[in-house]
Amino acid sequence: MTSPHTVFWEAVLDNGRVQRETEGVRYADIDRMHMKSFRLISAGTIVAEVFASHGRKGSVLCYRRRTSLTHDGTRKIVFILGFVPLGPVYVVDPENEEVLSFDQWGQDGWYMPEPIPEEHEHFTFTSKGHTIDSIVKAVLPH
Repeated sequence: MTSPHTVFWEAVLDNGRVQRETEGVRYADIDRMHMKSFRLISAGTIVAEVFASHGRKGSVLCYRRRTSLTHDGTRKIVFILGFVPLGPVYVVDPENEEVLSFDQWGQDGWYMPEPIPEEHEHFTFTSKGHTIDSIVKAVLPH
């Protein structure tokens, strides 16, 4: 098992520069205008990566670290990353060494999050259905 405390993000820019959480860069400080990809790293390995291509922009990147309690009272940490509303979406469970991937939000109970504008997320939705289901559910699939 991998500790969730050893999972970190990196943002790869189109000029080859890499912004790293481990180097003190805050999520809000990612250069989203020049972001090429965003990835999660664990034990020196890329466990999930999303690419800003095919109409996706850094401003619609979504990254969340979610902590919840399981039925037996154990604390569970998972990482969610993807692009809103197009997808793809990844849910990384480091303790079980599991990575779930979905083509779009809403699959298997993983709904789109509310944007956090102060972290430079600027999701725009084209239908009312997106705003109704726009909360990440902190429930892991069984």
